[in-house]
Amino acid sequence: MAKKMSEKEKFITGSMDKLEITREEAMELWAFDHDEIEVPEVEAIEAKITVLKEGEKRSSLEKVKYQKAKKKKDSNKEAVLAGIFKAVEEAEVTIMPEQISTTKMSFMDAAGSFYTVTVTKHKGQPDGYTGGIKNKFMGRAEAEDEAEARAAAEVE
Repeated sequence: MAKKMSEKEKFITGSMDKLEITREEAMELWAFDHDEIEVPEVEAIEAKITVLKEGEKRSSLEKVKYQKAKKKKDSNKEAVLAGIFKAVEEAEVTIMPEQISTTKMSFMDAAGSFYTVTVTKHKGQPDGYTGGIKNKFMGRAEAEDEAEARAAAEVE
């Protein structure tokens, strides 16, 4: 009668066939997969995991260190948002304005195109913002126009 193979033997013979390895290598593979080999690094990691699972509490300093900061209410930002959203809602060219989030609003125009307005508060001056100062390139163009006008006036 044919002897029934154990799960271990089936695994070893299957591994030898599939991976084309020796019996010793297949036995090592079985032992590694079923925690029969003791690896000091793995044991050290598993020991740390069990210590953490047992409920080693964080100190109050560590709790604060990893705590997420609470957002403070910004009355200026809320006033700016309210003003912008009110202007969009009252504009004659906008149809069905809808506030999507606290800083985002979408609406449609008379032609059926959709628009989204997003308001972002920056800590510093954003790129391209001049604060009412003329664009440096505009100044050059105006200076060139004035020079051409003077040259034309001198010719006459």
